[in-house]
Amino acid sequence: MAKLDAAERNAVPKSEFGLPGSRKYPMPDKSHAANAKARATQMVAKGKLSSGAAAKIRAKANRILGAAGVLLLALCLPHMANAAPNTIQVTIGASATPISATNLYCRSFVVQNNAAHTIRVGDSTTTTSKGTQVAAGASASWLPVPNSTAYNLSQWYIAGTQNDVIDVTCDQVNF
Repeated sequence: MAKLDAAERNAVPKSEFGLPGSRKYPMPDKSHAANAKARATQMVAKGKLSSGAAAKIRAKANRILGAAGVLLLALCLPHMANAAPNTIQVTIGASATPISATNLYCRSFVVQNNAAHTIRVGDSTTTTSKGTQVAAGASASWLPVPNSTAYNLSQWYIAGTQNDVIDVTCDQVNF
């Protein structure tokens, strides 16, 4: 993502900001949208942005990023008994970070990389150079495995740049 200088930022139409009234969170392209989404989450955690404002920023960013994987999951959900959509945000730590700290069973899940950096997804051996690669602004889907019960997201990890925020949407099931 290229940093916008003052002239470039001023040239961005008001409609391309996450908060157009205050011209904050510019989103002239996918990389800026991914960055705005991650920064909004961080500002909520710091108490510098309301959750309502962050929701507006995420909604706009999702429209720009195109949530194809989330749409695919949403289309599958009505056909899965005992499934409930669940979206969690994972803040990447200094090393591979589990998607869930507790057992969270899902038949399928989508990882949406909102960050400006590439991430890796996989098991406990995942590193910044090992695991399924998900480019900045992209998503990856893990669909139901035939004759399998569910994925336990506490056994899935994300590695990447520390403090980047990643969305994971799944069809949570209860046994």
